Order: sequence, then C-alpha cells, then structure tokens
Amino acid sequence: MHNLHYRYLTAMLLVPLFIGCGGTSSESEQHFLNAESPAVPALANEIEFAESSQLAVVQATVQQPDDAPKKAAPNTSPESVIQKIIYDTNISMRTESFNGVATEVIQLTEQCGGFIAAAKLSGASGDQRSGSWTIRLPVEQYRAFLDSVGRFGEMISKTENTREVTAEFYDTEARVRNKQTEEKRLITLLEKRPGKLDDVLAFEKEISRVRGEIELLQGRLRVLSNLTAFSTVTL
Repeated sequence: MHNLHYRYLTAMLLVPLFIGCGGTSSESEQHFLNAESPAVPALANEIEFAESSQLAVVQATVQQPDDAPKKAAPNTSPESVIQKIIYDTNISMRTESFNGVATEVIQLTEQCGGFIAAAKLSGASGDQRSGSWTIRLPVEQYRAFLDSVGRFGEMISKTENTREVTAEFYDTEARVRNKQTEEKRLITLLEKRPGKLDDVLAFEKEISRVRGEIELLQGRLRVLSNLTAFSTVTL
C-alpha cells in the first residue's frame, strides 16, 4: 500500500510539472510548484537515479572489452603507379671475324622482339671492317639482349644510362585531360551564347589556341610512351 501511495503521489506531481513547462501557469499551479513538500526531494532523487541508471546502461552497451575483435582498417595505400624509365646503352665490341656478325645481330634483335632503327657498315672484304647498329628493344627483353651480346665478340666498353620520367609522363597526361576539358567548356559556351561576330571570333581563337596546346602535349606524351616502351642499344 505504501508503494502504491508513493507512485500515485509521483504521478500527481508530474502533471503540474509538464503543464508549467508548456506556457503561462495559473496562480494555483505556481503556488503548487513553489510549495515546500517532502515529496519533491524524493521525486528528484528518483529521477536522478533513473537518469544515472540509464546512462550506465548506454555506456555499458557502447563500450567494448579490450579483447573484442576490431575491424580491419581500410586499405589506404595509393594506387600503384607504373614507373616510366628510359634505357639507353652504348656498347663497343671487337671481333676477329666480322663475317656473319651483321646477320647475327639482326637475328638476336628479332628473337628479342626488337627492330633495327639504324645500321651502318664500313670497310671492304680483307680490310678492317666495322659496323654500327641502333637497336630498339621492348623493355621486357632489354636485359636478355644485353646478356646475349657476348656472342658477337669481346666487349671493350659499355655505357648504360637510365632516366626516370614517371612524373613528367603522368603530369603530361593530366595536362592533356585538363586542356580537353577546357576545350569542351569553350565549345559549349560558344554554342549556348552566340553573339556578335567579334565575340564568335574571339571564342574560336581561344579554342584554336587550346587545341594547339593539346596537340603539343599529346606529341610529347607519344614520345615518352615510345621511349619508355622500347629501350635503345647502340652496338
């Protein structure tokens, strides 16, 4: 009975509290709220206890034990970039018998998937003879070719040069895309905003300028692509 009486008193106290927060209170309601009653501290204690209990439940739900399995961190590694490297090697060799060397150079080059970009032979039969070849080879076969040139004779000197152009290659690619976007934007403006002849001519001049820059950048990109796809060996 005591518990029922306490709950009933609690409900009676809550009603004027909610009414007082909604707007202007009557004098009787203000008198009730300002009255000193032994039940008010008890109600405050009960509400405080309920809030603290609820907070404890929420914290217990959110917190995880130290040994709880953790989600793996997402892969934030940057996308792999293919290196662009120019290989250029000069080799000097000496052979006691020059006969058949030119044929062997051509055969080895073709076996490695390359081609002869330039060739020069000098000297007559019975005299001192010499030959020079500029050979373009796929980078994948570059080392295999160098390992096989020993069959032609004795190596006198070898100078190998490498130059990385990765940054220049991808920077040029990005500039081409930006210029192409700029060109499209200019064409769209020209189509949507036709005006005086002078304005049209100004737009066409700007479009022509951007196209010229695109062609220059694309030309440089083709050169870099060729130089990095095929190595050069001068024998």
